[in-house]
Amino acid sequence: TAVGKASTLTTLAAEAKAGETVIKVAANSNMTVGDNLTIGTGSRKESAVVKRLINIVEASSSRGGFDQSSRTGEVELTMPLKFDHMLAEDVSDKGTGIDFEPATRFEHRSGDAVQALGSGIKLRNTIENNYEAGTAVLNPSDKTSGYQGQIKPDQWYGSPLSTTAGSLALIDNSGEVIVDAIVYGSRQSNSSANGTITSPEIATLEGDQSQGGCIVIAPVPGRNTGPYVVTPSGNNNRSIGRFPDGSDTDSNCNDFLLQNTTTLSARSTNGANNIKTASVADFVVGQEITIGTDRNSEKAVIIEVGTAGATTVGTAIAAGATAIPVTGIEGFNAGQTITINTGAKMETAVIASTATGRRGFRGGAMVMPMDTIKLTTALKNAHTPGSQISGSGITLAKPLSYTHERGSQVAGNVPTPGEPNQYFRKP
Repeated sequence: TAVGKASTLTTLAAEAKAGETVIKVAANSNMTVGDNLTIGTGSRKESAVVKRLINIVEASSSRGGFDQSSRTGEVELTMPLKFDHMLAEDVSDKGTGIDFEPATRFEHRSGDAVQALGSGIKLRNTIENNYEAGTAVLNPSDKTSGYQGQIKPDQWYGSPLSTTAGSLALIDNSGEVIVDAIVYGSRQSNSSANGTITSPEIATLEGDQSQGGCIVIAPVPGRNTGPYVVTPSGNNNRSIGRFPDGSDTDSNCNDFLLQNTTTLSARSTNGANNIKTASVADFVVGQEITIGTDRNSEKAVIIEVGTAGATTVGTAIAAGATAIPVTGIEGFNAGQTITINTGAKMETAVIASTATGRRGFRGGAMVMPMDTIKLTTALKNAHTPGSQISGSGITLAKPLSYTHERGSQVAGNVPTPGEPNQYFRKP
């Protein structure tokens, strides 16, 4: 009958002192006046009531984490804080939730699936068979989400099983004994004292029971910025599994590995022996990787792992500038050496910091954000829009046989339905 605000799990964006009535948080768009907040953990955990939202900020999807956003939300409390709180301490809010009728007939626990029926999809022809709720509905035209491998799996899963959080359990015939199970979801907060975990009773069984159990961290898509959209297939076409196959110590924390996967940050042409990637994490010398997912996919061996990132100059910059407007900053970090432009105007520089552009409206039209890379020293040359900026990338043992577009997947291993998945464990 009414839709309110979802729960919030955020962090303090600045330290808060005892006696203060205003706190800064990384996100507060789902908070409302009168909400009861839980701040901190352990002996310094306390409750506070929202008196006023001074300014509102939505949760950032950047990889920097909640407490590293360039904007912060301010919340005024009805009573002064009792304790001092450090930067990045947890702040949680249950939200106002959803009102409905009729009332539920059964008790429900945290993590139970909640599914909106919606208005559905109208088909041109009537269906010929009956299907159970939760049966997978596949769209063969969608090439950017879900498993995209050439070998088709024996079974697809639909809702309420989620790609971001959930649990699977193998139960014996009695229906009471769990033989094996996996609980997966997003990485918990800094203290792990707050947050939603699907089937916490199973998570306790599959982990160190003295520490509240374990979950497997599920991969999530990264942030895409600038005027170009990178396909999320690099985040979806990967699978968590045990390695070697069947190895089981009853610990969701330690038993599972994830295939290391990233995407190309710049187009790589036929004959090139160096690729620019959004990340170089967990790739090592001597490792065999697969570039691309279509008929032009190919394997290559790494001989050198450099630094991540590739982008282009967004607007013209003059010699002497120390800040470069760019079309994206994914993969770049402070202290990293980058190469700017090619040919006679090519030069190197060291990143001092990066900043994410803010979306806005101008004249009624959406203005795409322009990110910024700040340098430790001034540029020697002028550079035109479209000039490439990149890290040193990943160097391959042999030249590429095909051209691969920006956003193409680069994977150590990919899912292999019908046979055990393969993973690379760093020495």
